Amino acid sequence: MTLLAIATGTEPDAAFAQTAELAGEVGKKHRVQAAKTASKPAAVPENHGNPLVNVRVDARLIHGQVATMWTRSVAASRIMIVDDEIVQSEVQKATLKTAVPGGVHLSILTAQGAADRFSKQQYNGQRVFLIVRDVTMLQKLVDAGVAIDKVNVGNMSMQSGATQIAKSVAVTPDDVAVFKHLTDKGVKLYHQMVPNDPQADFNELLAKGSK
Repeated sequence: MTLLAIATGTEPDAAFAQTAELAGEVGKKHRVQAAKTASKPAAVPENHGNPLVNVRVDARLIHGQVATMWTRSVAASRIMIVDDEIVQSEVQKATLKTAVPGGVHLSILTAQGAADRFSKQQYNGQRVFLIVRDVTMLQKLVDAGVAIDKVNVGNMSMQSGATQIAKSVAVTPDDVAVFKHLTDKGVKLYHQMVPNDPQADFNELLAKGSK
């Protein structure tokens, strides 16, 4: 997973740090839960409503938690990566394909490409787990009319000018502006690392972090 993080644009030092953090943060409880979940076949109930069953911000994109916990927890039939840069890189796309769980489809699209497909109801009947590493992709999707009700801000890497507001989340002023825009559009924002964790109100975390 460290190589995957590097391939998708994370700096090497940050990638190794994320891997070490993941090992510690999941802990025994989460490893046991992952093992139990992985031992069961993933049920994929048909979805006649909004095909988006989960929307997550995660700098690491497809990694252990996503592949073994989140994808099965939401019974996703398709993982969708929306990223205007990754879609242009054959290396990054190939790397992401190796991390997708068996039986789950993968789409790697630009924000406009994803919006076009949703507008054509191309994914009706599917269960789509949408992941972005760049929150501006969410702003583009929402502004293009994609029905996003809520977003799990799970992992955002520390970078220059960022403020850490949770163990796994650091935001820049530009990120904060995007989150305000999403909130104004009626999108609920929450923070949840793994399915068994309680959901924390993300705007409350932002407010505390700005003090």
